[in-house]
Amino acid sequence: MNCLINIREVLSFTKFLKSMEYHYLCTLKDKIIMFRYIFVLIFLSASFTATGQTMTEKDYIRSGNKHYADSLFEKAEVDYRKALDLNPSSTDALYNLGNALFCQTEKTPAKAGEALSQYTTAAKFETDKERLAHIYHNIGVLMYAAQRYGESVAAYKESLRNNPTDHETRYNLAMAMHMNKQQSQEEQQNQEQQQEEQQQQQEQEQQQQEQQNQEQQQQEQNQEQQQQNQEQQNQSQQQQEQQTQQSKEEISKENAEQILNALMQDEKKLQEKQQKKMQQQQGKTLEKDW
Repeated sequence: MNCLINIREVLSFTKFLKSMEYHYLCTLKDKIIMFRYIFVLIFLSASFTATGQTMTEKDYIRSGNKHYADSLFEKAEVDYRKALDLNPSSTDALYNLGNALFCQTEKTPAKAGEALSQYTTAAKFETDKERLAHIYHNIGVLMYAAQRYGESVAAYKESLRNNPTDHETRYNLAMAMHMNKQQSQEEQQNQEQQQEEQQQQQEQEQQQQEQQNQEQQQQEQNQEQQQQNQEQQNQSQQQQEQQTQQSKEEISKENAEQILNALMQDEKKLQEKQQKKMQQQQGKTLEKDW
């Protein structure tokens, strides 16, 4: 992320060096696509303490500012943290540390959360309205970069409450509101699409369940029909067996009668034959006696 330093107010460079120990006079501009990101960096002084002297809070902040101006953001971060070790409520160190962390987010995205934490803490301690406006402005930039447009809108509004004349913040607010509206519409569309897909899935599952129920019902009907057919087949087989048995019995009776009749006829014929033979024998006897 390219961090470009520009003087916010109309001051000559000489006057700026003389006054920067006491005021927020610099703006860090980072243009991302067509959106103007404005960062305000606190410079206290570019001078260093003499070698061998104990470093103070301001010394570390000045050292951090120099590293920051040279785009050495990690070294600047170290100096600002050392300043906070000496004075944890230093809004200068907190604010500038937030800026140094933000400029490292492209390489280390996790530092965006740390930057937000530093800005939030600085806002708790800061009482000057103009500085508060700068803090909330940068929070708005940070939230916009994270595509958290609703929070970005809230931060820009808070910045304008503290400094209503900041046109850059007003412009950024308009952009954030536009993106927030677009994001909300997309989320609503996604939600509606998701609901529609869920409804379609539920309807499809319901249709599948109904189809399964119908198939199961049809299967049960088929099984019942098969059972009925088997019962009918069993009954028919029993009937056939009964008829066959009855036919066998009837045939046996007829055969028995036929056999009996045949025997009776044979018996009758035999008797007639014997009777005829006896008559013949009697006739022969009479002729002999005469």
